[in-house]
Amino acid sequence: MGQSKRGQTTVELLLLLGVSLTALLIVYSLYGQQIQYSTSAKEIATAKSTIERMVTAANSLSISGAGSRTIVLVELPTSLRMDDSGIYGNELVLKLRNRTDIVGMADVNFSGTWKRNGNSFVKGGYYATLVFDGNAVNIIYDDFDLSTESISIQTKQSTISQSSFTIRNNSSKTAYFTVASDFSNSPYAVISLGTGDNSFSLGEGEMRLIDINLETNSSAYGNYSGAIDIEAQLNDNYRDYNISKQVVVSAEVSTAPSGEVTWESLFFTTQNDFSANANISLSKYFKTTPNFGISFIPSGELDWNANANYTYLSSDYNRDMNGLVGYWKFNDKNSGGYILNSATGLRDGQLMGGADVNGVGLWDTNSGYFDGTNDYADLGNDSRLNLTGDFSIFAWVNYSSFATSNYWEHAIIARDVGGGSQNKWIFTVTSQTGGTHFEYYNTTTGTNTELNGNLWTVSLGAWNYLGITKQGSTFTFYRNGQSDGTAVSANALAASIATNTKVGFAESRYFNGTIDDASIWNRALSASEIAADYNNFLSVKYISSQKYMRPSHSLNSLIVGKDQNFSYGYELDSNDKFFDANLLALWHFNDKNSDGFVLNSATGLRDGNLAGGADVNAAGLWDTNAGYFDGVNDYLYTTFNPNSNIGDNNPFSVSFWAYPKNKLSNLVTVGCGNWNVSPVQRWFVGQYTGNWYWGLGNTYDTATGVSVDTNTWQHIVWVYDGSKNYIYKNGVLTYTKTYTGIGNYPDMVSPLGAINQNGGFVQDFNGLLDDVAIWNRALSSSDVSGLFRKGISRLDLNISSCSDSACATVVGTKQISGAKHGAEIDISSLALSDYLKYSVGFNFLSQFADNNYTPYKAAAGFPAFSDFNLSYTS
Repeated sequence: MGQSKRGQTTVELLLLLGVSLTALLIVYSLYGQQIQYSTSAKEIATAKSTIERMVTAANSLSISGAGSRTIVLVELPTSLRMDDSGIYGNELVLKLRNRTDIVGMADVNFSGTWKRNGNSFVKGGYYATLVFDGNAVNIIYDDFDLSTESISIQTKQSTISQSSFTIRNNSSKTAYFTVASDFSNSPYAVISLGTGDNSFSLGEGEMRLIDINLETNSSAYGNYSGAIDIEAQLNDNYRDYNISKQVVVSAEVSTAPSGEVTWESLFFTTQNDFSANANISLSKYFKTTPNFGISFIPSGELDWNANANYTYLSSDYNRDMNGLVGYWKFNDKNSGGYILNSATGLRDGQLMGGADVNGVGLWDTNSGYFDGTNDYADLGNDSRLNLTGDFSIFAWVNYSSFATSNYWEHAIIARDVGGGSQNKWIFTVTSQTGGTHFEYYNTTTGTNTELNGNLWTVSLGAWNYLGITKQGSTFTFYRNGQSDGTAVSANALAASIATNTKVGFAESRYFNGTIDDASIWNRALSASEIAADYNNFLSVKYISSQKYMRPSHSLNSLIVGKDQNFSYGYELDSNDKFFDANLLALWHFNDKNSDGFVLNSATGLRDGNLAGGADVNAAGLWDTNAGYFDGVNDYLYTTFNPNSNIGDNNPFSVSFWAYPKNKLSNLVTVGCGNWNVSPVQRWFVGQYTGNWYWGLGNTYDTATGVSVDTNTWQHIVWVYDGSKNYIYKNGVLTYTKTYTGIGNYPDMVSPLGAINQNGGFVQDFNGLLDDVAIWNRALSSSDVSGLFRKGISRLDLNISSCSDSACATVVGTKQISGAKHGAEIDISSLALSDYLKYSVGFNFLSQFADNNYTPYKAAAGFPAFSDFNLSYTS
């Protein structure tokens, strides 16, 4: 009985289990259909929404007309069938895997298809840009587009050519762009971008024009290629991502135009160990028939010759010199303190009071310096300076201070007898927050006329190009090339004024600052002339060019231009690309201002004050001045501090040219020391018992064996690399010693020509110093050798005229030994022929003739010389 009961129960359970499983299968099937139906409905809704948005947008664009555009959100369902979906004419088709077809028809045709990634459509959400071109609606899926993908430039040697392209942000969000030039395959053709074009942002639909500048030098020729890389960082509400594109740039460079042969640069590299007094021959030939082009040579400022042509960035800038009656550059003065009027060729401007030409100008040249106390320049009373008709007055002005708000205390150029009702005129600035001002009084008519330009604020220590023109009764003020206000007055200026024209003086008050390139014209310059003058002054040095036409002209002169990369036979340039890295100080001792301050060319500041009888009136090595120290209380007080400017135990280098008068002990050329602390802090280089020696931290060495040579120039370099001290003499390493001391540098100023010892200046050097330079790095042996060799080298030229291109038949020859920078060399005696040849070579300054160094030879190596610019005048 019990077994029968248990078997029945098992059967019942199995039956119940079967029924339950069947029920579960039915329920699951129904639920699965519900899920499938729900998913299909969402996919269908997504597809419908996308097509509706596309159709609505397309119809709207066709009504708006050609050029209209909009951005549309595109969402493609994940169950999309690739084989049947597409865009056909005016139909948009999306077919789903559940066999549902979503079709929309617009009133206008489409051009494009659904966005793809390889062989698949891009699912999910993104934006498309729709653009109506008048015939069809173009579908653009790029998040930004370019106006072009390639740019071709045809140009010539030594020119700057410009092109451009446009970037448009097609996304609905702000996009951040980075643009870079990849055109570095040649130093002869270089691509640069316009200001601000490297990095910027664009909002929805915004565009930006990207300017491209292709600059070629005289060695460029043939085909060059590169690219502009554009990368955008975007967000389309679904993700952040970057997109990159590229504009390919190709350039074809041809030679300079016929008749404009440019001798811009002669490139050759150098090495030592060549036979003494040998010449390097590097020849170029140019046919002079029918005309011969003259090279371009930077002049630093405009060379105001009435018959000259001017080139700005290799584009002709022909300056109309008509009406120029006065032009004062303030570059130099003669022994009587007179400055040159470049318009007349006469030195008709006399520096008065403490006025000088030792201000730092805009073009690596001097400017007029006026201290505001009693300084001015008297330009004389030439009748051509009478402002009786139309006129123009211009000058570059840099104010150091403003005494008060009285306009006459800031006069730039004036012809002013004094206060009260007297014939006069004054060109000035009213106040630091005022504007440019012109006032004149005429006793004949009894009229006092005051005219003002727009208000602007003067930034002390900054250059401004200020001017005024008068044309009829209209006066126009100019500031930095742009019109800055106008005024009208029919009142006449006085025909005669009983005083001279002056720069920096009016009403017994004096200008404080620097003035450069002051000019007066007897006509009203045009707005385009003024803008061109300002832009050319500001952007680039002027370049003069003339043509030699055979046989109507003869070849008269030659000018050798300074090598701006590695200047030979010249004082160290603070911008010299081989030696400017980490340059902290450089004193040339070329001049001093009225307060006895010497310029630090590395900083542009006059931070050296001559003390005692120290002066800058000694003859240097390179037709420049040198510092003079008589050994009795003479030194140059500087602001240089080895502790703060270099830092304890850090590497440094000190270089100087010295001409000692004696071999007395303890004569310091540069340095300081604090003996009142323990351990003692030293930082100096000088001479001791006939040797050059050094002191560093708590250690010094007088037994270096580097001899002091009296009454002759020598080049000394002291180098500390963090572990060893080195002394070089005339380019040769003559002393090395491992440093074992404590390298604490004194926290005090370091003079030249003496030592600052515990705050007192002692151990005065007796002799001459020139080109004292300090770096916060250790110069290499090749650096030191290069410094010495460049300093003692001189350039020799051989010029020949020939009747054949190989110069086998020489018609005439001219040899120039020791060609100077910028000096005009007379070659009028050179017989004229069809071809011209020149060769260049190096020799040494005479006092180094017995040195073991030999002239350079042409070979691969360091350093590279360039820019021996030859300019001819007819």
